[in-house]
Amino acid sequence: MKKMGKKGAFSLGDLPQVALSFLLIGVFFAVALVILASLSNNTSISGSASADTAVNNTILAVSEIPNNWLLLIAVVVAAAIVIGIVISNLGGAGGMRS
Repeated sequence: MKKMGKKGAFSLGDLPQVALSFLLIGVFFAVALVILASLSNNTSISGSASADTAVNNTILAVSEIPNNWLLLIAVVVAAAIVIGIVISNLGGAGGMRS
């Protein structure tokens, strides 16, 4: 009988899915920044001070997410995988090894 892992726990087999998720999130933010940069270069938007300020503030806010938060989330996920592997090898989370 196949031993099922604890629901919600990360395992080493989840790494490709996690890496792909981070890649897709990075691509999303890159596309968003390219779109915002093209808006910033648009002559009709750059003529209006309030619209130009709003676009520049949005660029700063969106660029802050992958630089600061995505790295922190990656560290937390990696730590969860390592802790899950250590606990499962020590006999916790899935019961005692036989």
